[in-house]
Amino acid sequence: MVDDLRVPIGDTFDLSTQEENDLDFLAEYHYCDTIQSRRFEDIPTPYFNEEELAECDAVVTATLVEPMADPVEARNLYVSKQVYIAKDRMEAIISGK
Repeated sequence: MVDDLRVPIGDTFDLSTQEENDLDFLAEYHYCDTIQSRRFEDIPTPYFNEEELAECDAVVTATLVEPMADPVEARNLYVSKQVYIAKDRMEAIISGK
């Protein structure tokens, strides 16, 4: 999906060619989330056709909804986030930040 949306995302957000080429799935998700927000607020998205808008919707759905479809995977996702928060805090204490 990333390749299909590089150009309309680049045009919409005035990205350089290098920024378009460096686009990864997580960045694409953030841009697609912004596109959905614009559509919700009736802000025009002239660089996207209906198929590309559907792809943006699919990216956001895949990122936000599908990981929560399986209760065990969702639990593991949140548990891992809790572990990372504690790890980051311990590292900050140790490094004196």
